[in-house]
Amino acid sequence: MNEPQQELQPELHGNAAALHWTLTRVQQGLLAMGYDYLDGDPASWPLSVVLMAKDDGILLISPWPLVGHLLEAWDKLRLKVGTAGLLLVGMDAPDDPMLVQTLQSVGGTIAYLQATSGQMRVRRGPGAPDVLREETLGALFSGLPEGAPRIDPAEALRAGLEQRQASITKGARKYPVITYGLIVLCVVLFFLSVLGGGQFMFDLTNKAAIQWGALFPPLVHAGQWWRLISAGFLHANLIHLGMNMFALYNLGVVLEHWQGKARFAALFLFSVLTASLAALWFSPNAVTLGASGGIFGLLGGFIIIALLYWRDFPADVRKELFGWLPRVLIINAAISFIPGISLAGHAGGLVGGMLVGLVILRSPVRRNAMPAWAWPALAALLIATVALAGWMIGHPRIIG
Repeated sequence: MNEPQQELQPELHGNAAALHWTLTRVQQGLLAMGYDYLDGDPASWPLSVVLMAKDDGILLISPWPLVGHLLEAWDKLRLKVGTAGLLLVGMDAPDDPMLVQTLQSVGGTIAYLQATSGQMRVRRGPGAPDVLREETLGALFSGLPEGAPRIDPAEALRAGLEQRQASITKGARKYPVITYGLIVLCVVLFFLSVLGGGQFMFDLTNKAAIQWGALFPPLVHAGQWWRLISAGFLHANLIHLGMNMFALYNLGVVLEHWQGKARFAALFLFSVLTASLAALWFSPNAVTLGASGGIFGLLGGFIIIALLYWRDFPADVRKELFGWLPRVLIINAAISFIPGISLAGHAGGLVGGMLVGLVILRSPVRRNAMPAWAWPALAALLIATVALAGWMIGHPRIIG
């Protein structure tokens, strides 16, 4: 990597310039000590939050003043990681009353460094990283010692981002347990249900489908609410099963890799539920079954990721993603109008996937945890959905 330029950016003046230079110098020193970037935004660096790590701990580094979002991220980090520290760089004096009051209200190991003078305030707690000591921070502020490796922090941050972007499309797709588990479950249930009441060519009769847990509104209204979920794992025939499992594999392997097992499973199951609720209301006399509602929910998750986090993707992946999604949506929308296909179920799954995706899905590139607002939002969404399901079960919709 090249040595960083020693001149400040010409568009930065005053406080911004001082913060820029101090944050650059500190992070360059940390890189020379063996720290690496875990996350950060190259576009707004260095006047932005970055996450750096070494064997002896993780550092969250940010310009002062402390903002709510940073405080939430810090609380999650220090509770999750045994050795973590928060390093703030600002223009206020270390004895400024507002600064002191804020730092006292924040838990964990915290260090504050004044950008112009190098004065600092350090509060070390259990599991404090060794680097957050006054003598070490003072040395970082003074600059690199002679002979120390000079690494360009901006280039290192960009390289780390590119490496994480590369992991989006290759590697790390090992063992998508939830996706494979869902496929196995659907296949096993199909053959069991066919053996228990199927016809030639592996067609499942309505009677057998209802017996095994398909969505049949009269029985749901009679109290068999579990059919809202079980219907999403049953299929009418081999073609139905094959098409849905092909789609589930292609969407699921990628999404599970991007989002992890818990978020992927939540996205699929919630979409199955909203698809069943839509079918229950708009098709009150029909027998409905199939994983397509959950699969449309996965499509909804792709839409949310593409809309919210498209800047995090490499250009070639971004072009492929945005070109692929509209075509798939158009094709599947057309399929939904074929007689015998539940248009309401597909639409309900898509909407459900987008709603829960707004709350739980994160960027596949950045290592950002769920913000604090997401938990009450998720709870509100689940409570509202369960309440709606209860109301719909208790109020049958009759179409003559």
